[in-house]
Amino acid sequence: MLSEYEIPEYISTKLPEIEAGLKDLYLPKNIYQSIQVLTDYTKRRVVENDFKKVSKCLILAEKIYQKGNPEVKVALKNVFVLSFTCFKLACSSEEWRAMLSIIPATLYGLYLRQVRMQEINQ
Repeated sequence: MLSEYEIPEYISTKLPEIEAGLKDLYLPKNIYQSIQVLTDYTKRRVVENDFKKVSKCLILAEKIYQKGNPEVKVALKNVFVLSFTCFKLACSSEEWRAMLSIIPATLYGLYLRQVRMQEINQ
């Protein structure tokens, strides 16, 4: 099981291109900031229509969720999965359909639960 303190290194080994962003964090071992770096990188790839990299990020996020301890899981749900709505706004409807087709099942289920909860709370 991965702890919140292991996530920055885990992310940087899988996505070396964001290692510098992880090292520049004010609180380098803060799980929320680490997940935000991954989220920001993923959103940039969505905006650039680089769905190969988006897919890589989504798969990495799912692995983090599956291997992470409870704190990691909460952070991933509250930062990364919650950002899917922002990803949707950054896409055309065709791009959003393409995005939906590459979201791993675990993350998609978490996203659907969040959407339902938002609808209930409105």
